[in-house]
Order: sequence, then structure tokens, then C-alpha cells
Amino acid sequence: MSVAGSGATTGLEGILKLLQVVAVGVVRRASVLARAVALEVQVMCAGVAAARARQRQRGLVVAHEIGDVFKKAAKGLLTRGNWKFSRMASSQLPRVQSRRVSHGDLDSE
Repeated sequence: MSVAGSGATTGLEGILKLLQVVAVGVVRRASVLARAVALEVQVMCAGVAAARARQRQRGLVVAHEIGDVFKKAAKGLLTRGNWKFSRMASSQLPRVQSRRVSHGDLDSE
């Protein structure tokens, strides 16, 4: 059975062109979305950095920095092969020191 002259080749070419057009559209939309997400992340990071700077100026401890201290301590414990956190001595954990801030300190900005 021959398909020559039956239009099967033209139909297949049409389908391939349609798939190509759809693929280009999908890639274009994904690219636009990726750019929008990247811009949103930049704006968010700038806002977070500004907030952290304001907190440092006030003398407050930034929460993520405390978390980093605990992560480093936990990583050190894990690399030593200590997987039982329930058995950790309190001396192995970092101490977080806090201080009281009077209302006058906060109003002096």
C-alpha cells in the first residue's frame, strides 16, 4: 500500500509544524515566567536584606543567624557520627544570649 499522493506526508508535516509552534509558545511563556520569578526573588531578597540591616542597627539578633549557629553545631555533631540528638549534652549546643531592650532604646531611632 502506497501513501504517495494521499496527503499523508502533508498531514504529518502539518502536525510537526503545529507541534513546533506549540513548543515555541511554551518555551516563550516559561521564559517570561522565569524572568518574573527571578525579579520577584531579587525584590524579596533586597527587602529581607534591608530588614536585617535595620534589625542590626537596633542591636537585635537576626533570627536566621541564630538558626545558622544551630545548623553549624548540628552539622558538626552529625559529621562526628552522633545521630542521637536526644543524648546530646547541653554543652554541645551553642548558647544564645539575649538582652532586654527598654522602650527608650527603640524610640531613639
